[in-house]
Amino acid sequence: MKQKKKGKVSYGDNLYELKGSYWLIFMHHGKVYRERIGKVKDIPLTMARNVAVKRKAEIIEGTFLPKKEENITFKALAQEYLKWYETHRHNTRESTKAKQKQLIDKLIKAFGDIHAMDITAFRIEHYKQDRLKEKASPKTINNELTTLRAIFRKAKELGLISFDTPRIKLPKVSNERVRYLTPTFQSG
Repeated sequence: MKQKKKGKVSYGDNLYELKGSYWLIFMHHGKVYRERIGKVKDIPLTMARNVAVKRKAEIIEGTFLPKKEENITFKALAQEYLKWYETHRHNTRESTKAKQKQLIDKLIKAFGDIHAMDITAFRIEHYKQDRLKEKASPKTINNELTTLRAIFRKAKELGLISFDTPRIKLPKVSNERVRYLTPTFQSG
């Protein structure tokens, strides 16, 4: 049953051998799941197969959640993002950095102690409505939501989370200028 294909060996049941390790690789609801099970020299094939079958079932049933994601709060993600921002955006003006910190503080105030995975599109929509009631301009809300989106994207990129992040819709901003023509009178 061992088939060689493009540098990887397939053992069936979505179990593969890549670079000396067993990997579970499969797609479910349009998302590709990849998980390293262990080194070939350390784990027997039957055990790797059992782990792969169990993990795949947990993912399909929706009961699998990586341990690090169970308790991570939004505040922790935001603080990690801020550290990253300050170290990687060192050429940014100080006023821009201060504005970014202010936006992050606003988001922490709203979502801080909530588990990151519990921040849903519904919660974000509720946040937008609250900000509109507070008379915040759509442009301000866009800036806040853009920062929220950046925090989730960077957290995913850094491997802090792997769950699907909520889709964040930005309110439409009308930034057209109203101009008036004034009549010019000629004396004559």
